[in-house]
Amino acid sequence: FQMVRNMGLMLALGIVFALIAALTFVPAIVNLLGEKTFWPNSIAKYKAAEDGTHRSAYGKASHVFHRYFQWVARATRNHAKPIVIAAIIISVPSIYVYATSHSSYDMIAVEPDGEAKEGLYAIMDETYGGTLMPTYVVVQFPDSAVDNDKTTTLTLSDTSYGQFNTMVKGIYSNQVRTNVYQQAIDSGASESDANTAADAYMTAHAAEIDAAATQYANANTPKALPYLTWSAHGLTASGTTFTGYVPAVMTIANDIKTKNTDIVAQDSSGVNGLTSWAVLYYSQGVPAATQKLIAGYTDGVRATVYSTAYSTAIGGGATEEQAKAIAEEQAKTYMEANKDTIASDANTYATAHINDASIVNQINSGIVELMPSAVKGYVEKYVAIGAAYAAATSQTAVPSLSINVTDTDGNPATIQLANLIDYVLNAGTGLISNDGTAASLMIVTNEKPMSDKTMDFQGALQNAFHGKGGYDETYSSAISKSQVCGTNAVMYDISGTVTNQFNYIQIIVVILLLIMLFLILGSYVTPIRAIFCIILSVIWTLALTFLVFQELLAIPVCWIVPIVLFVVLLGLGLDYEIFVTTRVRENRIRGMSNDDAIDAAITSASGTISLCALIMGGTFCTLLIGSSSMLQEFGFALGIGIFIDGLFMVTYVGPALMHLLGDWSWKGPAFLQRKHKEE
Repeated sequence: FQMVRNMGLMLALGIVFALIAALTFVPAIVNLLGEKTFWPNSIAKYKAAEDGTHRSAYGKASHVFHRYFQWVARATRNHAKPIVIAAIIISVPSIYVYATSHSSYDMIAVEPDGEAKEGLYAIMDETYGGTLMPTYVVVQFPDSAVDNDKTTTLTLSDTSYGQFNTMVKGIYSNQVRTNVYQQAIDSGASESDANTAADAYMTAHAAEIDAAATQYANANTPKALPYLTWSAHGLTASGTTFTGYVPAVMTIANDIKTKNTDIVAQDSSGVNGLTSWAVLYYSQGVPAATQKLIAGYTDGVRATVYSTAYSTAIGGGATEEQAKAIAEEQAKTYMEANKDTIASDANTYATAHINDASIVNQINSGIVELMPSAVKGYVEKYVAIGAAYAAATSQTAVPSLSINVTDTDGNPATIQLANLIDYVLNAGTGLISNDGTAASLMIVTNEKPMSDKTMDFQGALQNAFHGKGGYDETYSSAISKSQVCGTNAVMYDISGTVTNQFNYIQIIVVILLLIMLFLILGSYVTPIRAIFCIILSVIWTLALTFLVFQELLAIPVCWIVPIVLFVVLLGLGLDYEIFVTTRVRENRIRGMSNDDAIDAAITSASGTISLCALIMGGTFCTLLIGSSSMLQEFGFALGIGIFIDGLFMVTYVGPALMHLLGDWSWKGPAFLQRKHKEE
């Protein structure tokens, strides 16, 4: 991952430059200035402060710190086991928290507070979170799904434009009459009275309605008709059965939506991809309308039997309640005895009337309601024009309705209603490429972008397409390649890449450091002990960071924090460990016992290490005053991590372990032991 590589390179260069300065520039300055480097103090004053004979503030502070580290040396020597046990007790819950917690890729949550973040949350409060960052699936086809370029447009002649303009005016006027009629019905008027009221209104306001209709028609009548024609590979119809790339993509889209109801928005915005008006019409609209016609016919038969039985019972002297019971029983018996015949007759009735103009218009209106809001208005306009054209030419507005027009050169042309609507649904929304060889699915989740659930869905979606038995395999004749993409998918790929690579990097770094420490210290055990202490520091720090931010503050821990923490603590922790351990080794070479060598090293070196830890940790802690959650997490994790390692792990736990290990700390190969003694 390029960002992580860049960070590593920048940190490495920074350390190299700092090392060069420390080895060259700083000694040169000291040599040039001599004791003036320490102005207003001098080496004599520093020595007096160390001896305790100088009573300045620095001298008093130096004396206090000296006594403190003498006490630390005694404590780690006399209470080595309790210190190690305490470290283990702290480590057990820390390891549990570390193992059960995970960092987040939700970059919105860690943005600094401000107008932009507030705006994003306002949008997510009002609509689906995935609206901000949808997930896309790019599907590539073996051949083009269209016969013509998706931008094909037919410019209408004045004659054809006038015909369409007149039809749109009629649409407007009919809608006005329908509104008046419905208002009368809602007020309790009968159908006859409502029709009379509507006709009277239209007559009384004829001039006003005509002017409004003209204005509406001029604004909404298309002067050019963009259309899309599918190729044989894209869509082939055999009666009401469809095959090709488009039906395959539509099936996949519906499958994704129905199988992920907990994460994918379930309205028209949930999954949008290639769509054919004809497929929608015959696969959804016609079956629903057929069932409605069958139910209506069946209810009509039952109502006729019931009415006849009721009238007969009343004529025979039965009371109203008795007649109702008799009619109900006879209707039930008749329907049960003749159910097969009734079902057959109902199917015949539905087949005979499914293409009635009123039924076709109902089907079209029902499908319009399924359209995404972005295209609903355009689709509704073409459906209305198709219905008006069908009525004017004694046809029905089925998808295959042929609309005959002439272009500006007077050439006749025929466009199907479905071609116009398919352009809006596919080319107008940018869901299909210019050459028709690729299309995209847009998936809107009901969770906010980059949340844990959204990230889990990215993995499930990739597996649904590329896994064994997935869409790529099932629809291999229609899909040559598919790619899950979008911001969420990118972050998911980053998470997988970084996690896998970082796990390998951690192992490699630890092995290399163990080898390096083995060569530097000449010991089998000490390198392992040093790495162990540093890793404990990392685990303690991460556990504390997860508890504070995720549990107490409800702020997800950014994914890059553990990476940076591991790198920084490993580097600084090893510096501190090597500094103390080499002092102990030098003392051992001079003839001290193991315990005395450790005590002397703590007394002389721990002050410098603690000061470095306070300076470095305090510097990182200044990030806590920032308004960005990510900066606060960096500041907390790095600052606390350095404090834990420099003030506790190196000062207490490491020496306590060395006391317990005794001479095992210095067991190593003879050639390295001789080398270090010679040094």
